[in-house]
Amino acid sequence: MPASLGSVFFNLREHSQEIFVVRTWSHTDLKRLLIIESGLFIGEIIHDMLKSRCVDLEVRSINKATVAEINHTCEEFHPDIVMVDDTSPVEVLKSILLFTLRFPNLRVVVICADSNRIQVYDTQRVDVQRLEDFLAVL
Repeated sequence: MPASLGSVFFNLREHSQEIFVVRTWSHTDLKRLLIIESGLFIGEIIHDMLKSRCVDLEVRSINKATVAEINHTCEEFHPDIVMVDDTSPVEVLKSILLFTLRFPNLRVVVICADSNRIQVYDTQRVDVQRLEDFLAVL
């Protein structure tokens, strides 16, 4: 039974007694990753690799999409993670930035293919009541 569709069994020993813990995944347990391909980076390879190795990750890709297509896909898919390469058009990067403002738990992963580096951006919202709250964030 595949882990993404069924259950995973963990064999635990406690006081010479075997205990089986069953964890059932539902669709809501899956992290959703949206790969936005500009056509220049290896998004399809990353997509295939993640789909084959990460059972708790739902992966979708869009290639050379317009800002309207990206917005529509994000509204429909509700990704937890958006992966994009640093050669994407400025309009695409701006639309992703706007989504981070609307969805504060969104993680953005930027692939820098020419330097074999990734940059990960997480949004953190902090309520600021006083100057001390602001300074504590810094």
